[in-house]
Amino acid sequence: MHRFIKAKHQILKLLLISLMLLTCACSQLIVASSGKRIADQNHGKRTLGAFIEDQSIENKALINIRNIAPELGKSRIKITSYNGTVLIAGQTTSSQSKAKAKDIVKEIRHVQRVYNALEISKSSSLLVRLNDSWLSFKIKLALMMDKKTPSNRIIIATENSSIYLMGLLNQKEESAAIARIRQIRGVQKIIKLTEYIEQ
Repeated sequence: MHRFIKAKHQILKLLLISLMLLTCACSQLIVASSGKRIADQNHGKRTLGAFIEDQSIENKALINIRNIAPELGKSRIKITSYNGTVLIAGQTTSSQSKAKAKDIVKEIRHVQRVYNALEISKSSSLLVRLNDSWLSFKIKLALMMDKKTPSNRIIIATENSSIYLMGLLNQKEESAAIARIRQIRGVQKIIKLTEYIEQ
């Protein structure tokens, strides 16, 4: 009975947060860049081999982090790879742990660059993670419905209401994607990790 009441309270909190996000504006939205991005030569084409390689990178990264650095066992780490660009997101306990995670990932074969977005804090709550999942769903749906954005060449990763935009895009497509994401209520920050292709 106690568990049922606790679960009910969690659901009510989530509904309250969702309502707040729907009624608030995103006037404080920040768009940031990860820095220099490599121009891709494949003109946006992504082979099955590249897709499989990204899946392999994600799996190897998590396995290697657990095996090589047991101290990271208490950290909450998410790995997202797209065309060899790897995002490390989540929470860890110290700057040393954060640096260790990056060192492990960048040694994996076919990793081109690593963006380390690990936060030094306790693990995010269930409500925050549910909200992140909801935001990702809304953004992916919006991009799929928008003819200006090639959603098949975009990956969205969300962490604590910060949106990481990954993919193979030209500047016009990237701008269109960012403009669409900015319209989604609840988004606090957009970080561009896209790889440029020729228009």
